[in-house]
Amino acid sequence: MLPQWAIEIFRPIVAIVCRVLWRVRWTGKENIPASGGLIIASNHQTYIDPFWISCPVKRPVRFLAWDAAFSWPIAGWCIRMLGAWPLQLEGSDPKPIRRSLQWLRDGGGVVIFPEGGRGNPDGSMRKFKAGAVRMALEAGVPILPVTIRGGERVCWSVLVDAADLACRFALGGAAKLSDGPVARGRQRGDFRPQR
Repeated sequence: MLPQWAIEIFRPIVAIVCRVLWRVRWTGKENIPASGGLIIASNHQTYIDPFWISCPVKRPVRFLAWDAAFSWPIAGWCIRMLGAWPLQLEGSDPKPIRRSLQWLRDGGGVVIFPEGGRGNPDGSMRKFKAGAVRMALEAGVPILPVTIRGGERVCWSVLVDAADLACRFALGGAAKLSDGPVARGRQRGDFRPQR
């Protein structure tokens, strides 16, 4: 993994590249807490999403990433360097969850994609899995919802054809789940994304 100072040097460079290639706009950056444990939960449209999300987050974050992605030649190296932890999507290895919980309790941020994989080709979201909510409740940390719109239009053959990608950090900021409708929904098993 790259040291945090190196990540801080690369962050503005990656942001510039994202603006040039995909015209990414970040809104709601003021809602990102500067410190304290935090789960950043986002929809997942492309394999580039972690870069788009991490650009405005000026604090150490770790990512839970599909374990198979670690074996990919370039992407595997990149996610390892960014501090991602391999997660079996349907597996039973508790190690990445335990590491994430400890990181959250120590005041770190964890990026997770509650869909459990990339969304639908038309940009719509899949049903959320319960992991982000369970981790937030267990660690006693807030969740900061992030919405990525337009990522499904990223075209690798002509990168500049992807127009106006938006990465919105929740209006109203991070929310703790200890005693609200989301926590009550957890007891009923309601984890569907809002349309």
